[in-house]
Amino acid sequence: MAWQIPADDPALMAAEFGELAAQIGALVLLDARDPVASLHAVQAAYGIERFLLFDNAPDKASVAAFIPPAGRGQVFITSQNHMWPPGQALDVPVLDQEVAAEFLTKRTHDQNREAAFGLAGELGGVPLALEQATAHVQATGGTLTDYLASFRQRRAEMLLRSEPNGYGKTVATTWGLSFEHLQYTELSAIGLLRLLANCVPEAIPLRLLLQPCPGLENKLSSDIAPVLMPVLEDPPVAKDAIAVLRRHSLVTPLADGFVSVHRLVQAITVAQMPAELTKAWQRATGQLVCHGVQKIGAPKDTATWPMWQAMASHVMYVFEALRSSESGPADILMAAACAAGMAARNVAERGLYGTAEATHRGILTIQLHGLRADQPETLATWHEIARMRSEQGDRATADTDFREALAARMQVLGADLTATLITQEGIASVTAQQGDHTEAEAEYRQALAALERVLGADHTDTTNTRYQIARSWPPWTNTPKPKPNTGRR
Repeated sequence: MAWQIPADDPALMAAEFGELAAQIGALVLLDARDPVASLHAVQAAYGIERFLLFDNAPDKASVAAFIPPAGRGQVFITSQNHMWPPGQALDVPVLDQEVAAEFLTKRTHDQNREAAFGLAGELGGVPLALEQATAHVQATGGTLTDYLASFRQRRAEMLLRSEPNGYGKTVATTWGLSFEHLQYTELSAIGLLRLLANCVPEAIPLRLLLQPCPGLENKLSSDIAPVLMPVLEDPPVAKDAIAVLRRHSLVTPLADGFVSVHRLVQAITVAQMPAELTKAWQRATGQLVCHGVQKIGAPKDTATWPMWQAMASHVMYVFEALRSSESGPADILMAAACAAGMAARNVAERGLYGTAEATHRGILTIQLHGLRADQPETLATWHEIARMRSEQGDRATADTDFREALAARMQVLGADLTATLITQEGIASVTAQQGDHTEAEAEYRQALAALERVLGADHTDTTNTRYQIARSWPPWTNTPKPKPNTGRR
């Protein structure tokens, strides 16, 4: 005997046992007023082997009265709650992207591997989401490419469509029950979840993000302040909120105070909020990120690099969300741009030049909108974009960008300011990389003369320029160069 029992409602479980007991005649033999006990007694007495599946149980206590105390067979319990006694729980991981893509192609008979791999990544390997996608493709006669395009445009809507075969729930409704429960019983947990939904899904550093932020409460809307401030100001409240989210499988705890949130959980969390509330949470996340950045300090201090490595991707993600959605006032956007600039420089130190350049270009857009083009901050961003192009090997574009940035810096800052001279060195570096070593040395020596005049012969920047002159000739120009003075712009 095999029976699947929905376990999220005690009344429904009791009704299911009544139906099962009636089907095998247990009520005739024993007390009809207690179908659960009757069924278990008959199974034990007659040696009936059974397979019982309790689906989506809130916790162990909720199904304890329904589990057979003796007899032959097996009992399986599925649950979103991770809090089970040691040895009694087995985590079901998401599928690897390659495995998920193979599942999609086999189930739909659509051999477009590129679309399958892309969709597997978007769905994050969640088996129910993959099954739901295949059910939709089969029902509509569409393709994986069609579903992927629709999913990227209307993610929340697609998660509600096409129930998987033999299972009466979608991804959205499955997690939606947890969200509904939290909104009425665990306000701090729903507040934390909405905050996390605006970060990069992986490795969110709670210890850097959840810090008291003086003056923040006055900047938050009445919808956000009551649910967010307790999480920031009271560590036990934050721990309880994390425990609640973990109990509902909405976050995955990692080591050292990090958590991850599945991207589909983030999508559904955002989809359940009105547009204006979503923007308000983006602004609140931006303010917390900027506050965390201020606590870390400048990335040129190597002691801060571990914290920057934990925070940088989230800073840049939040900044881009604020910029693209235009959901922040000018002061929040400018603060986020400043934070993102520091994060991008840290990312560049780890060799992710394309990511850093994209962030700097977004920052430049905000600066040109909120500042004049001739402001020092704007010119510094311009220099960083040129530097990132150079690091990626696009020397022709980098040379043009550096020369335009130099002309602007000379006009605004003067020929002898260190920032201007650093841009001049950037031109010399690109010139050397392009093979014109004589011109490169001349450009370096011009910068050196100014640095000796402004900073002195023994200053670190002056010494560094002498070193660059020495290595501007082969074979040094083709060797990886060290990165002294990482904060120089």
